[in-house]
Amino acid sequence: MFDYLSLEVSKMVGDTINLDFNVSGEFKQDESKYNLVFVLQAASKTSEELDVFLKLKCNALFAFKDVDGIDSIPDYFYRNSIAIVFPYVRAYVSMITQQTNSNKRVILPTMNLSSLGNVLKDETTVVK
Repeated sequence: MFDYLSLEVSKMVGDTINLDFNVSGEFKQDESKYNLVFVLQAASKTSEELDVFLKLKCNALFAFKDVDGIDSIPDYFYRNSIAIVFPYVRAYVSMITQQTNSNKRVILPTMNLSSLGNVLKDETTVVK
C-alpha cells in the first residue's frame, strides 16, 4: 500500500537522479505478521545541493506460517521482501511521473537492493 507521495515536477532538472532508500520493519509477534516500510527519495542535483523532487512511502504486509518469534524469521526474508516490493515501487513511480503531462518522467532501473537486507534486519522492531 502506498500511503504517502510527494512529487514536485518543477524540481526535476537534469539527467542525473540521486536515489535514497530507507527501510524499516515491524514484526507483530502475536499475529506472525511483518510490516515492511519502504521509503524512496529521488533528488536532482542543482549546483552543490540535492533537491528532493519525489518522496514516497510504501507499506507491505507479510504473513508467516510457523514463525513464533523474530529469531524464527529466516535471514533471506529481509533481502527477499525488499526484492518483492521494489518492482511495485518502480512501476508506481513510472506511472505517477508519466501522468504529470510533462516531458519529465522517471523510470527507475532494475536494481540489486540485497544490501538493504541487513539494514532492514537491524531496523526491525517487535510489537507484541
